[in-house]
Amino acid sequence: MDFKAIQDAELEAVRAIFMDDFAEKETPTVWKSVNAVQEFTLRIYPEEDDIKSSVNAVLHFKLPKTYPKLAPQLIIDTSQGISPVQLDALKDLLATTTKSLLGSEMIYELATTASTFITENNTVVRFGKLTSLKEDRARREESWNTSLQLKLVSHS
Repeated sequence: MDFKAIQDAELEAVRAIFMDDFAEKETPTVWKSVNAVQEFTLRIYPEEDDIKSSVNAVLHFKLPKTYPKLAPQLIIDTSQGISPVQLDALKDLLATTTKSLLGSEMIYELATTASTFITENNTVVRFGKLTSLKEDRARREESWNTSLQLKLVSHS
């Protein structure tokens, strides 16, 4: 299996998709040669445009020479609009997703998983206080269920 060719093809696709949010890193080795491993960052944004300016995360990838047979090293370098608890949950989700995709190219899948997660789990100012989209949705569903129950009771 030609791991280098697989990595190069996947990185070319990821670079084309993420454009300015993709940044290649140069990692000098002990012998001063560059890029013993493929290393890059991706800035990930939520799927909702109205919160993109206040929510994002930078995923830092290092691909071992035998990736995708071995998992990439993945660190969340920085984040904005994501609480420490949400960040820990994102790390756990990415670790689980990585294990399930081992043996196949996974960078794009990990990026979209992170994007979906930060869309639903973030801290943005709404209605004058800090809430997450998931909490907002739960509150709306609760309100709707309560009003539906009141309508059913009043018609009985």
